[in-house]
Amino acid sequence: MCTAVVLCATGLLGGTATAVQRTPAPTPSPGGDARHLEEVRKEIEGLYRTAERATEDYNAAEEQVQLQQKKIVELARTIDDAQRRLATLKRRPGRWPAPSTAPEASRPRRS
Repeated sequence: MCTAVVLCATGLLGGTATAVQRTPAPTPSPGGDARHLEEVRKEIEGLYRTAERATEDYNAAEEQVQLQQKKIVELARTIDDAQRRLATLKRRPGRWPAPSTAPEASRPRRS
């Protein structure tokens, strides 16, 4: 407490000095600390396992996303190639049937 007052007085501490009254921690029963520490240790281990599973799930999902992105790129290339071939065929006369302007009723029926 004395140090805080000295630091405040000299301007080294950025705030004002406040007195904090600490209450003593309750005294644990014999063997209680060991049981409490064991519970905390088990909880921490459980949290580590949960974090590890979550990390593995995230990594697996990330891998799936990358595979799907590769498939999307492949499909986009396939579509682009098909559209280019279609455009080329449309420009070549005789290779692609011209659209008919006749009404449906006057078209000959194919059997």
